[in-house]
Amino acid sequence: MIEPLVANRSSPNSSSRRLRVLFVPQWYPPLRGQVGVQGTFCREHAHAAAAVDDVSVLSIDCCLEHQGGLRCEKVDDRGVPTFYAR
Repeated sequence: MIEPLVANRSSPNSSSRRLRVLFVPQWYPPLRGQVGVQGTFCREHAHAAAAVDDVSVLSIDCCLEHQGGLRCEKVDDRGVPTFYAR
């Protein structure tokens, strides 16, 4: 039998244990400036998971126009630490 990778949360010893989860989505709503729905599903998924686990998000802009390295900005998105790397 294959053991699950995630702890069975119905067991008495794991009910209070929160997993540490990092979302690295290909699409995520932009930090500011752009309007639209790009990546809203990923954002809402991260917020739903944050209700039971410790969740952070890393959104990386992989545009080839950037030169000189990436800059990272951390924001608190309704309680979910979100890092925008540009």
